[in-house]
Amino acid sequence: MGDDRQIELAFPRHELQTASAYVTHNGECLKSPSVLGAGTALGRTELAIRGIALVSSLAALIFLATDRQTRSFSVYTSVIVQQAAYSDMKALVYSVVTLGIAAVHSAVQILRCLFVASSMKITPSSTFAWTIFLLDQIMTYLILSSAAAAAQAAWLSEQGSDAFSWPKVCYLFEKFCKQVGAGIVALFLAFISLASISAISAFNVFANIDLIE
Repeated sequence: MGDDRQIELAFPRHELQTASAYVTHNGECLKSPSVLGAGTALGRTELAIRGIALVSSLAALIFLATDRQTRSFSVYTSVIVQQAAYSDMKALVYSVVTLGIAAVHSAVQILRCLFVASSMKITPSSTFAWTIFLLDQIMTYLILSSAAAAAQAAWLSEQGSDAFSWPKVCYLFEKFCKQVGAGIVALFLAFISLASISAISAFNVFANIDLIE
């Protein structure tokens, strides 16, 4: 009791509260992971960006998956009916699949941010933090690859290719191509959001790695 009284007299109460944010490791005084980890502001930022990733993924998914246009062409005395759909282009099919996966991933992570993080502390460099980081990285690269493939397919549809004798088709299916363009814009927005999330996940894993080794 006497020692506690002397410590309290030597250090004001607010200094004692500040000192409680430090832990001793191998004889050194270090900040605890809760101080340098994802704080309230960073948690809110992560939640907001994950929300943007979810909305943009769903928007791109709806734009591409529902994109269809039917046109009739008169050839002499015959009428030819043709339909353009996203399933006619393998790049768009791949984009729709990856967008569905990314949307599910974003929804699960939003639920984790809302409920799991509030009841369970995520220790930096823990298995759970590494799992989130790796999943975010995988989703980012999947969306990037699908966005690049969809953009290339859209470019060939708009411009054609003389080398491969591929004709331009967007002047025939203008509505279809415009909706594909809107989907690609939302797709790249989803990629930017997921890339930002990956940076936050990397920070959560590597920010305190030197302190806990």
